[in-house]
Amino acid sequence: MHIDSFLCNLILTDTLVHSKINSDFVTADFQSQSSFDELKKAAGSMDFKKMLSLDSNELMEMDVAAVMPVFNLTAAIRYDSLFQFIYPDSVFQFDTLLLAISKNAGDHNITGEGSLRWMKYSDYKTYGVKMLMRFDEHEFNFSVNIDSIYAANKRFGESGIAVNILPVSANGSLSVSSRDGKPLFQLGAEVLKQRDRVVMRSSTVINGAYRLLNFCFVKIVPGIFLPICTW
Repeated sequence: MHIDSFLCNLILTDTLVHSKINSDFVTADFQSQSSFDELKKAAGSMDFKKMLSLDSNELMEMDVAAVMPVFNLTAAIRYDSLFQFIYPDSVFQFDTLLLAISKNAGDHNITGEGSLRWMKYSDYKTYGVKMLMRFDEHEFNFSVNIDSIYAANKRFGESGIAVNILPVSANGSLSVSSRDGKPLFQLGAEVLKQRDRVVMRSSTVINGAYRLLNFCFVKIVPGIFLPICTW
């Protein structure tokens, strides 16, 4: 493994952060109309520990998008021999990953998108991978849509994963379709924060019923949680 070229430019002022990276496997450009300290402070306000803490009724601080300065990030990540230190190319490979994340002037939300023509892991191969993200002062949305999947010598059609996080709840879904578009697998779930416990329940409708399984962690004493399942 060797890197033929690597170039990094960085400009820091009181009102501008501009960074460019150009190498064998990644090309990236980041610009923000703010100082480095402002960016660091905004990024540090994202407290993901709240999602696992039963001492708070909130899943996430939703004002992060509002306090984040205006910025724009574009990147292209190409498969390189460097990744073979993690997995050999016979196990893991991907086409160029394109990313674009930004917050525009006057907006209170952060949006992002990504795409891959194909990706391979072991015996699984996906085509037409598209990712979308939106983060505002009310909720965080993330989705991955796939045109087709090859697995176990079988081909599947459109599939997708979606996650939505609100201040005190979250929900997600997973779906897999056949080559002709017929649904093969659908699963939905939601998580609710309720003071001393986190409640998980199905949100998939089957035979007219929404609730197939309820699952929650109840705090008995600090640091000790009891899982309770209800069918």
